Amino acid sequence: DQKKESIRAAYVRLRAEQEKLNLETIRLAGVVRLPDGSLRREDAVRLGQLPGEQGKLIDSIHALDDALLGLQSIVYIWANKDLAKNMADVKDLLGQSRLDKPTQAREKRILDQLDAMIRDLAIKPKEDDFAERKDGGGGSGGAKAALPSEAELRLLKDLQKIGVNEKTAEAAAADRKDAALLVDLGSRQGELRGLLDELLQKASRGHLKLGAEPDNKDQLPEEATGQQVEDQELEQQLLADKPAGEQIEKDAHLIGDRMARSRQRLALNNDPGKTTQIIQERILKDLDLLIDQARKQQGQASGTKSRQPGEQASKAPGNPGAKPQNQGSGPKPQGAGQSPAQTDSPANGGQSPADLSKDIKEKQNEWGGITPRQRAAVMEGASEQVIEKYRKLVDDYYRTLATKATENR
Repeated sequence: DQKKESIRAAYVRLRAEQEKLNLETIRLAGVVRLPDGSLRREDAVRLGQLPGEQGKLIDSIHALDDALLGLQSIVYIWANKDLAKNMADVKDLLGQSRLDKPTQAREKRILDQLDAMIRDLAIKPKEDDFAERKDGGGGSGGAKAALPSEAELRLLKDLQKIGVNEKTAEAAAADRKDAALLVDLGSRQGELRGLLDELLQKASRGHLKLGAEPDNKDQLPEEATGQQVEDQELEQQLLADKPAGEQIEKDAHLIGDRMARSRQRLALNNDPGKTTQIIQERILKDLDLLIDQARKQQGQASGTKSRQPGEQASKAPGNPGAKPQNQGSGPKPQGAGQSPAQTDSPANGGQSPADLSKDIKEKQNEWGGITPRQRAAVMEGASEQVIEKYRKLVDDYYRTLATKATENR
């Protein structure tokens, strides 16, 4: 997609400029200062230029807003605004002549986020040539199971890893607990959970959405093991989940619950410890599963769309809804071992293969609720000979298809 590639190229240019600014910050932080601790004049002038350069990059980020709206990507629009916010924080720090490790860490995180956006914009759906046979020709289970694109979910995962998981680990390793930082991290976790909810609702047209957060009173002990985390989640699923719920829906709800628990532990309990980090690691693994499902769904949808109508129908002339001539009971009629095309040739007074193919296309509405996968299987098997011991099973199969087609009219 040309528009997507144009946006990606813009981010590549932005990243190169941001990297130059980051390197200059590191250089100035390491220069030898004067005896009074101040910078030499040329270095002080260069430091004074950095906030303005960061401001220009912020303007370039905002200039992409309209283009991203054209992509209709909730995650990229959010990530672009988040980039502008992070750059504004760095601009303020540079304006205060802050060149220390915290400033450099913020600058590095900007690069990491740009890398993720560039990488995920390059993802293209893989076409699945066998989508119609595997899935009935329409995606993973219809509208209720529809998932966001692989690129959007991958970017959401990167935002979780860069903006929450890594910062939580840093907060846990710090000498002093920073309550304000943990509240900010919890708020960010809540935003990402809301972002996932928006994505799911948009992709499924409102059929799939996250539930309410679990009760904050139901928390694991500070030094809980991974097994305790799994045991608690299993208990919640057995008590709250519908047994017949679709797997995709269950997976999405589990990620939503884990994000909620991560938010609560950070923002409400000021706890970046071991248990919180275990939960956050599981969020990444769960998102990987969702990404895999989304990739398969996109491949199936692309494979189905790429087919031309009637492409498979031309493989097997004849009326699949009718009982094959070689499946009757009693003695075999003459020519029973032949395919329908051979038996009903013009020489025998039947229709030509071209006429039969046309007849199939004209009477597709008589197939009732049969899925494209069932239709393809029947059409491809119409000319096959039936092994005698399976004849009754085949007869029952065609009878069932005919009955369902009548009921679904």
